[in-house]
Amino acid sequence: MHWFYESVRHFLISWGYWALLLGLFGESMGLPLPGETVLMFASFLSNKDTGLQIQWIILVGIAAAVLGDNLGYLLGHHFGKNFHPLGEKTVSLG
Repeated sequence: MHWFYESVRHFLISWGYWALLLGLFGESMGLPLPGETVLMFASFLSNKDTGLQIQWIILVGIAAAVLGDNLGYLLGHHFGKNFHPLGEKTVSLG
């Protein structure tokens, strides 16, 4: 588990707010990414001397979650029927 801690820490320190944006945006869109872990760890690192500030972490976190959720809904709404493996034969997709 130590490797996960070090990789998330390195990703956040190297990429900063972009790492937070990518993690939360991707997870909210439906990708299997550790969004909550990145958010909590970024909040923890804001207390350390890393250059991350909590007010920007909150703002970026809210924006990434809302935009990712809306984009995931939009993609599912427009292209969901084409990606569903059984189509409309067994499941009513509306």
